[in-house]
Amino acid sequence: MDLNLDIGLLIWTLITFAGLIAVLSRFAWKPLRRLLDERQDMISSSIEEARAGRDEARKLVLENEEKMRQAREEMHKIVEEGHKLSEEIRGEAREKAGERTAAMIEEARREIERETKKSLEELKATVAGLAVRVSRQVIGENLDEKRHEQIADEFIEKLRKSRDNKRS
Repeated sequence: MDLNLDIGLLIWTLITFAGLIAVLSRFAWKPLRRLLDERQDMISSSIEEARAGRDEARKLVLENEEKMRQAREEMHKIVEEGHKLSEEIRGEAREKAGERTAAMIEEARREIERETKKSLEELKATVAGLAVRVSRQVIGENLDEKRHEQIADEFIEKLRKSRDNKRS
């Protein structure tokens, strides 16, 4: 193997290499560098957009959670108001039922009182009529003890029958 260096070939190789570097740097290096810079800018902007999107998504999640919390609170308030309203309605219904019951009891008491007074008046009239008849019989007849008892028994019996007829 021959390791001789040919200086001419070496110089032409260096000139060719320098020319290639000059041509590449003038025509290829700048466009490649520009493409790489554009690519890097695009990647950086995509990363920024992704971060902004992530931050926006977090913000939306927090807003949604807050809205859900507010909706739950509102729902609980509405349910609580519904319970209070139903309790008020039940209380009013109980109160009205109590008032109606008291009114019905009072009306029944008045009706009983009227009927009692009416019965007493009728009884007084009947007793008075019977007393008058008994008195006529007593005055009209000369009574012995036995007849007097018989008239009194008849009077009591008529009184009982009259009272029984009134009850029916």
